[in-house]
Amino acid sequence: MPLDIVRGAQMSFDMSGTAIQRVSGLIQIDFSIGNEYQVNYPLNLGSLITQTGTLTADDQNGNGGISAGETIDHDNTNIPILDTIPDLSNATVLGVGYMGGIVSGLVVRYPVILVASGSIQYLIYPEGPPDLLTQITGTVNTTLHFYANAQYYPGGGVPCFAGGTRIRTRRGEIAVEALRVGDSVLTVDDGYQPIRWIGSRHLSSGDLAMSPQLRPIRIRSGALGAGVPEVDLVVSPQHRVLVQAAVAERMFGEAEVLVAAKHLLALDGVEIAEAMAGVTYWHILFDGHQLVFSGGAVTESLYSGSEALKSVSAAARDEIFALFPQLAAGVRPSPARPLVPGRQAARLAERIALNGKALVR
Repeated sequence: MPLDIVRGAQMSFDMSGTAIQRVSGLIQIDFSIGNEYQVNYPLNLGSLITQTGTLTADDQNGNGGISAGETIDHDNTNIPILDTIPDLSNATVLGVGYMGGIVSGLVVRYPVILVASGSIQYLIYPEGPPDLLTQITGTVNTTLHFYANAQYYPGGGVPCFAGGTRIRTRRGEIAVEALRVGDSVLTVDDGYQPIRWIGSRHLSSGDLAMSPQLRPIRIRSGALGAGVPEVDLVVSPQHRVLVQAAVAERMFGEAEVLVAAKHLLALDGVEIAEAMAGVTYWHILFDGHQLVFSGGAVTESLYSGSEALKSVSAAARDEIFALFPQLAAGVRPSPARPLVPGRQAARLAERIALNGKALVR
């Protein structure tokens, strides 16, 4: 779901591929007995309608996510006779969570947002869900899970390190959470470079359950090559890792490329860190995009492209724009290495896994 966050409190994103359905009756969310509310919901697959147009969310708390109590507007550009979902104006977000169920024998879990427009409620599935939409008719039993203080973060989250990751600096190997602005970090291309900005965001167990696409990726020691990384490395799904492999040069004409951790799951020793109850993500920004040494592996610093900037909070964007005014004007830096897009990255990992080759020299 392409997302364009406008600087300030408004977030706008393309609805293409998003599904919406009108709720039959009303869902009354009650957190009086705990932080999670579950309700069984018979899902009529035929009532899911793929959307077009634009949805704008009022990010009142400035955290870069969609939260209960905030409002949204939906400008639906579908042909009305084919789409019974109306435009939504100032609809209230009642709850954020996920839908879980079994469809065609597959366990599925998709983020879901419950909104109310007047007396009518709607369920918004911001990431599809493609597996459900392949079935035109029928009803399946699902469970809706809503969490107090949960948010949906469009765009998949920002590339960052999990707390505890050790970064190579002039002072030695330092845990990322102990780094400070001005610390000199060893980079692959430009020697020691000072950190210009540090940001962090904590995701609770509820946040991760509601948005499983944000669960960290664990790269086991030695998974990328002999002794690489030196210790288990935990990063966000979007965090890119340096790949140096002959197959990369054959596929892309580049000896070194950057691949998001989530696209390396085909490799032995790379896995979703399901057991983590929560995680604090840390991102470090330099004057330019850099490659740094993290746990003995080479990974990226924060790349201040559009995807990263739209995934941080409004306050964080303001801080970054104050340091780098050119970013506010739409100027984007050059990446340290070519960035391989999703499908090609997954294919690269599959080929490397099939050949049994290391990702790094």
